[in-house]
Amino acid sequence: MPTGTAELRSLARKALDGGISKNHRLTLILGVVLLLTVTVGGYEILRGLYIVGYLCLGDAPWLEAVWALAEILAGLFVALPLAASLFRLACLVVLQTHRVAFPEDLPITVAEPDLRQIFYPFTSLRAYGRCMSVGLEALGWLVLWGGIPVVGFRVLATQFDRMAHRGVLMELCQVLTGASFLVCLLFGVLMLFLSGRRAGFGYFVFIHEDLSVGELNDYFKGLRRGFLRPFLLRLSLVGWIALSIVAVLVPFVIHTVPYGLCCGAVYGAELKRK
Repeated sequence: MPTGTAELRSLARKALDGGISKNHRLTLILGVVLLLTVTVGGYEILRGLYIVGYLCLGDAPWLEAVWALAEILAGLFVALPLAASLFRLACLVVLQTHRVAFPEDLPITVAEPDLRQIFYPFTSLRAYGRCMSVGLEALGWLVLWGGIPVVGFRVLATQFDRMAHRGVLMELCQVLTGASFLVCLLFGVLMLFLSGRRAGFGYFVFIHEDLSVGELNDYFKGLRRGFLRPFLLRLSLVGWIALSIVAVLVPFVIHTVPYGLCCGAVYGAELKRK
C-alpha cells in the first residue's frame, strides 16, 4: 500500500494520464480553461455594467461599492462552487484509476469523467451545497495560510516604513520589517501544516454522495490522519508553481493545476483505502 509522497505523486500522474484506459489530462485542462473563462468573462460583464452605470449616473459614490460587492458575490457563489466542481472532476478521475488498480478495495461503479460534470453544482441544491461546503473550507484555509500572512506583512511593513520617515531609527525599522516577514511566513507555514488534518475530506464528499456532509464529517474525523504527508505533498508542488509563474502562467493550466488537484484526490483515495 503506497504511503510515501513519492508513491502518491506517482498515482496522481497515473490518474492524470489516464492509467490503463484513457487520457484524462485534456478533460481537466479544459475544465481549468472553462473555469477561467467563466471567471474572467463574469468579471468583464460586471465591469461593462459598471461602465454603463458610470456613463448613465456619473461618478456616483455608491456605484463602485456596488460593483465591488457584485464581484465578491459572483466569485463566492459562482466561481467558488465551479472550482470545487473541478476538484470533483479530479476525484472521479482518481476514483476510476483506483477502481482499475484496486478493484477489491474500491468496488464502486462510476461514470466516465466528463467535462460537462464541471456544471455539477448547478444540477441541484444538494449538489450546490456540497460544492460550497468543500469550496468554503478550502477558501478558509487559503485565507489562513496565504491571505493573512501576505496582508499582515504588507500592513506591518507599511507601518514600519512610516515610522522610519517619522524619525525612528531606520536600522530598527528594517530589523522589525525583517522580523515581521519571518513571523508572517512562519504563521503561513504553520497554517499550511495544520490544514493537512482536513486534507482528503473533499474526496469523501464528492465520492459518497449518498451520505450527508455532516455524516461524512463524523466519519472523516474517525480516520487515522496525520499532518506530515499532506504537508510534504503540497510542498512538492512548489517547484511546479514557481515554474508556472516564470513561464507566464501557462503551465498552471496544462499541468500544475490538474496535477495538484489529482494529488489532493489521490490522498483522499488512499485514506479511504486504509
